[in-house]
Amino acid sequence: MCHLSSISRRIAAALLLLATSLAGNHSASAATAAFWLNGITYSNTSGLFGITTGDGLITWTYTPGDFANGTGHYIYVNLPPYTVPPYYATTYDVTPTQITGQLANANVDTYWYDWMITFAPALATPNSTAHITGGSYDLTGSNPDFGFYGNFLGQIVGGTVSPYQPTLALAPAGTNLVVSWPTNYADGFKLQTTTMLGAAAQWKTSSIPVIVGTNYVVTNVVAGSSNTFFRLVR
Repeated sequence: MCHLSSISRRIAAALLLLATSLAGNHSASAATAAFWLNGITYSNTSGLFGITTGDGLITWTYTPGDFANGTGHYIYVNLPPYTVPPYYATTYDVTPTQITGQLANANVDTYWYDWMITFAPALATPNSTAHITGGSYDLTGSNPDFGFYGNFLGQIVGGTVSPYQPTLALAPAGTNLVVSWPTNYADGFKLQTTTMLGAAAQWKTSSIPVIVGTNYVVTNVVAGSSNTFFRLVR
């Protein structure tokens, strides 16, 4: 009797250890949210350009339930008319309220580039939106290869930050319809369908997608001549 009790305690301890391990692995799993920088509006105070607009993309990798302590990643920021040549070394810092970039020259030319974009309110969830509230940029030096000499100084004066929304693609497959969207920056999105729009719409979550190449893919059976509408939600 004592022997069986000892075995039971060992099994219980093993199950507890397994459950703890699984819980720890689950809590440690990371998710990634992406955000568009739309209509970055800036003026050039050196007088060479007027009001100009650009765009950008950043990501935020976090542990579910702890968004604030995640890590930001720069994907790109486009501030026309300047495009960063590929042989320059760059450093970036992304926080829930700010992006900064520095460009250090990797060849013989004298050249450097600094910019900062601030936004509010702070990004707090994968679905956060914000307004670009300010910032600045400073482009200085010379580069004979690109015909550039001088100094560009500017102020960031507007724009918005919004969640990245993957684009759906539809393709017929016999009597079925294959719905797909890119896996990049698409953590947490679910495909939903409905047969009508408006207040009476009843959106239903589709089956779990499979990954094919660089896309999430769901195959839906389309019934007769009825309309079917699709959307991605998170």
